[in-house]
Amino acid sequence: SQIMKAYLGILVAAGVVLGMSSAVRAEDGAAPAKGEKRAEKFGEIKEKREAKHDQRMAEWQKKHDAHMARLKDKLAGFKKLTDAEKEEIIAFFETQYKENVTFRNTQHEENMKFLDELAASPDLTKDQIKEKIKAHMATQKGENKEHRATQSGERKAEHTKIKAEKQD
Repeated sequence: SQIMKAYLGILVAAGVVLGMSSAVRAEDGAAPAKGEKRAEKFGEIKEKREAKHDQRMAEWQKKHDAHMARLKDKLAGFKKLTDAEKEEIIAFFETQYKENVTFRNTQHEENMKFLDELAASPDLTKDQIKEKIKAHMATQKGENKEHRATQSGERKAEHTKIKAEKQD
C-alpha cells in the first residue's frame, strides 16, 4: 500500500541515520552526534511527508469536486426525487468527504508524532525502528479498514433509506 511504501522510505532513511551508510560530515570535519543526525534526518522525512500530504489532499479535493459535479448532473436527471431529497443526498456525500478529510488529517498527525518519537529515540537500532514502524502501520491499517467499512455501511444505509422512502 501507499503507507507501506512511505514507511519503507523511513526505514531506508533510518539506516542512513544509524550510520549504516557513509557518514555526513559537518563543516569542521567532525561527524554530528548520532541523536542530532537522526533528528535532522527525520526532520527531512517529515518535511517530505508534509508536502506529500498537502499534494494528496489537493488531489482528493479535486477528485471530490469532480465526483460531486457528476453526482449533481446525474441527480438532475432523476425526476422521481424531489429537490429536498437531492439536496439530502448531496449533503450526505459532502459529510462523508469531510469525515474522510478529518480521518486522513488525524492519521497524518499521528504519523508526524510517530516520526518525532523515532527521532527522539537515539538508542533504537535499525531492527527496533523497523518493528516500531511495522506495529504503527498495522494499527493504521486496521483503523483504515474499520473507517472504510463504516463509510460503506453508512452509504448502504442511506441508499436503503432513500429506497424505502420512495416505496412508501
